[in-house]
Amino acid sequence: MPRYIFCDIIGLIMVNKGATMHKFESPARVAELNPEATLRKIGLKNGDVFCDIGAGTGIFTVEAAKITDNTVYAIDTSDDMLRITEDKCKQLGLKNVKTIHPDGYSYPIDDGECDIVFMCTVFHEIDDTTALLKEISRIIDPHGKLIIIEFYEKETPMGPPITSRMSEAKVMQIVEDTGFVRTSQAGMGENFYICEFVKND
Repeated sequence: MPRYIFCDIIGLIMVNKGATMHKFESPARVAELNPEATLRKIGLKNGDVFCDIGAGTGIFTVEAAKITDNTVYAIDTSDDMLRITEDKCKQLGLKNVKTIHPDGYSYPIDDGECDIVFMCTVFHEIDDTTALLKEISRIIDPHGKLIIIEFYEKETPMGPPITSRMSEAKVMQIVEDTGFVRTSQAGMGENFYICEFVKND
């Protein structure tokens, strides 16, 4: 089974109690990730189809749906996370978001449909990166982008244990070995780095 469930016992308690802020939406985390600015920097524009794998509470999904009037896919194995995203979209009147609870690594998305496939602090949780990247290769446009944001492989103010993290070099090796080419890499602050890939055609 895929391992990109963005919830734990504390997170579920917060959701069930109707808390307004999930731990993935802490001010420090959101400020450093800066969803709107990050999406614009990676080139998301109106008309693009955006796919957020491991969407969590939808901090990138929602901002993407404001930028493009085309379809925004929010994929997550947690129904609680998908409900949070759906509630946000309803409150904001965003009607272009489609939430997906996936069956393994097979997504109900057409071949070559997505202009940008996006993963934020998800890749280190995936138990079968080959299967995931194969499916991403299927759904991404030949000229589309794969964006991966991860935690640095060192002690940082937030994030999982170092043993659970992936270095930039490791991420690049895995992704490039499955038919992608890195086009850029940069730091995002104290906690995160971002890598951009395109298909190697």
